[in-house]
Amino acid sequence: MSPSLWIPKAIEWPYILRANQGLFTNKISSLIFKIIIMSLLEKAQQLCQMMGEGKMLDAFEELYHEDVVVVEANGDTRNGKAAQRKAINDWMGSIKENHGGGVGAITSNEEAGTTSIESWVDVTMEHGRMKMEEVAVQKWKDGQIIHERFYYNIPGQ
Repeated sequence: MSPSLWIPKAIEWPYILRANQGLFTNKISSLIFKIIIMSLLEKAQQLCQMMGEGKMLDAFEELYHEDVVVVEANGDTRNGKAAQRKAINDWMGSIKENHGGGVGAITSNEEAGTTSIESWVDVTMEHGRMKMEEVAVQKWKDGQIIHERFYYNIPGQ
């Protein structure tokens, strides 16, 4: 799978166009082209960065496909961006206090179009404080997550 062409890592190179080659009739002698290529690893890093900055919904809107399928560790499945948006809003609304979070590892298989993110969050919810660790495996299509599966174990459940 080739890298997607969505969000920036700019690579520049000069491309010389000569009027005497008949490409242009005006006096343009050169152009600088920027190709925007972002690997899936970079996209997963961007997702983590945005979430770490408190921009969870912005990351979701930018990086999740309209037809996304999200599967929780218990097998519950949400189909479509609207269903996942509601789940994110419900999750964020249930958090009374956020004590921190982080990323342990990010991996990518560019050929298979997949990424994995190991992360943790320490939050207080209605039933008390908990540290939750999870692994999310994402499949990408057209520069966006089309399928995401979570693997986690919630303490006390």
